[in-house]
Amino acid sequence: MRKNNQLITRALVVAGTALMAVAAFGVADAEESGALYHFGTNVKHTNIAFVSEAEIETIHGTTHEMSGTFSVDFDELTGKCKLVVPVKGLHTGIEKRDEHLQSDAWLDAEKFPSITLECSSIKLTEKKAGRVYSAKLKAKLTVHGVTKERELDATIIRLPAKLGKKMGAGDWVKVTSRFDVEFDDHGITIPNAEQVGPKVSKTWSVSVSVFATTEAPRRKR
Repeated sequence: MRKNNQLITRALVVAGTALMAVAAFGVADAEESGALYHFGTNVKHTNIAFVSEAEIETIHGTTHEMSGTFSVDFDELTGKCKLVVPVKGLHTGIEKRDEHLQSDAWLDAEKFPSITLECSSIKLTEKKAGRVYSAKLKAKLTVHGVTKERELDATIIRLPAKLGKKMGAGDWVKVTSRFDVEFDDHGITIPNAEQVGPKVSKTWSVSVSVFATTEAPRRKR
C-alpha cells in the first residue's frame, strides 16, 4: 500500500511538472506571437501637440520626446502598450512659461518627471486589408502623479516595406490619436486663478502622431 502511494505521488509530480512545462510553453508562445514596436527612436518621427484655449489666450505646445513599446498581434487584432513622456520635454514656445508649466505649481517635473500611458488592452478593427486599423484602448493615464482610467481611440497604419526603409531599420507603424486631458482629473490646480485662469484652460487638447519600429533602439554607452 505504501509503495502504491509512493508511485501515485511520483506520477502526480511528473504530471504536474509536465502540465507546468506545457503552460510555460504556451505563455512563451503567446509572448512571441505578434510584434514588438519601439517608440521614440527618432525625434523627427515623434510629434505630440497640446493646446490650451482660454478666454484671452491660446497656448500651443509640443514635444518630440517619448519612449515606450507597443506589442500587437495583427492576426488576433489585440495589443498593449506603455508610453512615457518626460515633463521637461514639453515646450510652449516661451521659455518662462515652460518654467512655470514644469514648476511645482503646475506639473511639478521634479516630483513627477514623467507622463505615462499604460494600456493592457487594445482591440483593433481592420479598416483596410492588412494596412489600416482603428483601435480602442483601455488605458491608464498618469499625469502629475495621479492615474485616471481612460478609453481612447487611435488609428494604426502599417507602413509598406518600401516606405519603411526610408524611415529606417525594421517594420514601421504610424499611430495617431486625439483626446483631452482635464486638470481636475489629475489634481492640477491653477495658481492665482483670478489672474491666470482666463489665460489657461483647465482642459488641454492633445494630438498624437508618432511612428514606431520593430528595430530596438541602441543602448547608450
